[in-house]
Amino acid sequence: MTSKDKIPKRSIADWQTEAEKQLKGKPVSSLDVDTPEGITLKALYTAADTQGLAFADKAGLNAKLVIDVISKGAAQSWQMENRAETMIDDEFEFGFAVEWMQKDLGIALAEARTNGALLPVTALVNQFYAQVAAMGGKRWDTSSLLRLLTREN
Repeated sequence: MTSKDKIPKRSIADWQTEAEKQLKGKPVSSLDVDTPEGITLKALYTAADTQGLAFADKAGLNAKLVIDVISKGAAQSWQMENRAETMIDDEFEFGFAVEWMQKDLGIALAEARTNGALLPVTALVNQFYAQVAAMGGKRWDTSSLLRLLTREN
């Protein structure tokens, strides 16, 4: 049994429900923060931010047009504005590396174990990045979460 096998399988809905319980019924999005530069930092930032591209690919849609449409409304995010083109081209050899994100998430999770904070969404995202790293993506940009949604099973 590998350490990956020991991680319980949970859906994003499971993590979101747990997070909202800890927030006493408030939505996870209530933790989102807009920076002065206009970048929204999400409390729940997962592969869901790239699902539009995976869906576009599977539906035979023009991914560039999908990005143009979703970047105009509530689905707008820094990741999509700045990484969509390279995600469409399946290019991830730049940017903030998955292994660095795993390190940062590990620090946060270790502190949470120490202080008793519950970070279920962070733990789930960390699992996603572990899967990307296992696919050979330790040095890929964090936008490479798309590979989890588009890989052939």
